Amino acid sequence: NHLPPVVWFIEVKSRKIGDNKFHPLPRKFAKLVYDVIKPFNISDRVIIKSFDAREIKELHRIDPSLKLGLLVIRSKNVKRKIKALGFTPYAFNPNYKFLSKKTVNEIHTLGMKTYVWTVNSKKEIARMESYGVDGIITDYPFKPR
Repeated sequence: NHLPPVVWFIEVKSRKIGDNKFHPLPRKFAKLVYDVIKPFNISDRVIIKSFDAREIKELHRIDPSLKLGLLVIRSKNVKRKIKALGFTPYAFNPNYKFLSKKTVNEIHTLGMKTYVWTVNSKKEIARMESYGVDGIITDYPFKPR
């Protein structure tokens, strides 16, 4: 159909409180995720994201070429969050409700893509587009304009 290849967003859901109860420890969990993706040779079309920086750090340790995204609720203190992570991920994924055009510019200046979540109205999608975000995560994809 002459369409661009599909890009998958994979969210790794983990929290320290759930370690060894609901999911493996970060090192093991990251290896399991990596081992599922690697045989398909699609790592260039996969963006793995998580609120849990421990998972993102482990995946980066396993394969620094992976496209990783840090999910955050508030987009304040972008530089501090990236410094705490220890490397610059491919993407910074804030909640759209707490995002400004200035912050999008800061994220881009730091060399990251901006994928916002979870935008479920056409009006808010238009606002995010006006900010220059790179992508929008939504529960309700709309027909193209």
